[in-house]
Amino acid sequence: MKLILSENNGLVQRLSKLRDKKYRREGRMYLVEGAKMVREAFELRQDVRFIALDNRELNRFAGILALAGESTEVLALPENVFRKLCDTETPQGILAAIAFPENEIRPPKGNSLILDRIADPGNLGTIIRTANACGYRELYLIGCVEPYNPKVVRSTMSGIFSVTLYECTESQAMVATGGILRICADMSGESLFNRQPVGKHCIVIGSESHGVSPALRSACRKVYSLPMRPGAESLNAAVAAGIFMYELEYGHIIRQ
Repeated sequence: MKLILSENNGLVQRLSKLRDKKYRREGRMYLVEGAKMVREAFELRQDVRFIALDNRELNRFAGILALAGESTEVLALPENVFRKLCDTETPQGILAAIAFPENEIRPPKGNSLILDRIADPGNLGTIIRTANACGYRELYLIGCVEPYNPKVVRSTMSGIFSVTLYECTESQAMVATGGILRICADMSGESLFNRQPVGKHCIVIGSESHGVSPALRSACRKVYSLPMRPGAESLNAAVAAGIFMYELEYGHIIRQ
């Protein structure tokens, strides 16, 4: 364990810069905050490069520190220095810097998602969290908000550790999912609840403001909508994605 007292320390400054997308991309690392996510990062075999702690909390996090191997550097910081690393207003006393996974774009092994220009961090994080819960383990992200943004990471509630994220172009996503039934979520489609049973598939969810791109929509063999009462506003992307995933994965069980 390394005790650092100054916020001007080079390592502290390097980690504090990970709150900025530019430096996350350069350093190929992102931050997670709080005991739950740090513990689960170890349990789910993430590449944890650093742990930083408020030095008043060392005893409270002894169980998590015991999970750290030789490749994880542990830093103890005064409370004022620790706060320099945190994105949250009420830091929980521990955070970790995790290496970006290196995911080569490839066809999905199971059911998957294409997310087309999802811009809201909370929406993307919630979709990742729900995808993990439903077993949609491979997500193709086209022009979305950066998935390692702190707000996205928090919203995933550790789901980001259990899915494979491919940041890709529209063309790359279509090639990877070629031959798989693509299902577009669009208000102009037939009701999702009138569909026939489907096998392996890829759900396509569009941006909050523009929906699915015309090219991507035309590449989908099925287009489904969610029925709503007249005059109701469309559902946001995370809610719509959640309903689609649960209906397509579990709807047949519910109807038995």
